[in-house]
Amino acid sequence: HYIECLTARGTPADVAEALALAQKTLTDTAEIGMWFLHGKLEEMIEKLTTIAGESPTSHPVFPDGLTNQEVEVLRHIAVGLTNRDIGEKLFISIKTVNTHVRNILEKINAANRTEASVYAMKNRLVDDQTT
Repeated sequence: HYIECLTARGTPADVAEALALAQKTLTDTAEIGMWFLHGKLEEMIEKLTTIAGESPTSHPVFPDGLTNQEVEVLRHIAVGLTNRDIGEKLFISIKTVNTHVRNILEKINAANRTEASVYAMKNRLVDDQTT
């Protein structure tokens, strides 16, 4: 609600604060697995970037609604890391990795990690620096 209040006031400083708060909230909710908030937050961020005069495409847009964190996990899956290894690399719990993997498989309609790896390769989500 605070983000909406800032947006309604509409000053450049308020819009900038609302945008920063929405982006932080999106990251925080991803880390704790509150995916049901992402659609609304992503809509808010797009609206706020437009109001602020920024290009909404300045933030990476990934296929099938994957979030930044999910793409990071998917990249590590594609190079063969275990959930434990992924958690250690990204400084997140194994439970959070499991949630990301489940959400990834559902979003991309993959039955397993191998299909997810193929998807990552086909969509060029993996590069030489992913390890």
